[in-house]
Amino acid sequence: MNRHGVTLIELLMALVISAIAMMALAIPFVAERAFWGSGKAQAESQRDAEMVIRAMAAVAREATAYTPISNGPGYGAISFGRDVSLGGERCFQGGPNSPTNGRFVVHPACAGGVGVGAETVLIDGIRSRVEEFSITSVIPNKLARLRLVVSHHPIVTSPRVEREVLETELFLRNGS
Repeated sequence: MNRHGVTLIELLMALVISAIAMMALAIPFVAERAFWGSGKAQAESQRDAEMVIRAMAAVAREATAYTPISNGPGYGAISFGRDVSLGGERCFQGGPNSPTNGRFVVHPACAGGVGVGAETVLIDGIRSRVEEFSITSVIPNKLARLRLVVSHHPIVTSPRVEREVLETELFLRNGS
């Protein structure tokens, strides 16, 4: 037997065994990447939903009254009446339908459920979208129940979607 090199059969066997070993090691890494992406999307949808609720809570603390507005399924707006020294009225609106089309925005005022004036965008409607925003009056001008559903697409063209549902109550400290 000549042992000065490797035969073609030995080389092919080494390549096949190496390929099998690499595939066996790659599967857990691919699965981990999918779990990581899903977790990241969930965290981003939670962050976006909580940011909206915190912004509303900050305005509601100083508000004297609120007006819930519903303009169709999944779409809602809430107007908080505040003293002019605090910036006056604030209108929060969002939902999957027009005029926001999946965005969540804040306007200086509401007129017929549609924001008036310069808007501040809290959720852009591209990667994160508002699927539902509904307001229920619990105690008029004192306590409002909110439901906000935000979906997040890790990649705009990705079919994978993570949803975050936040249900909370806002208390108007200065409400009548």
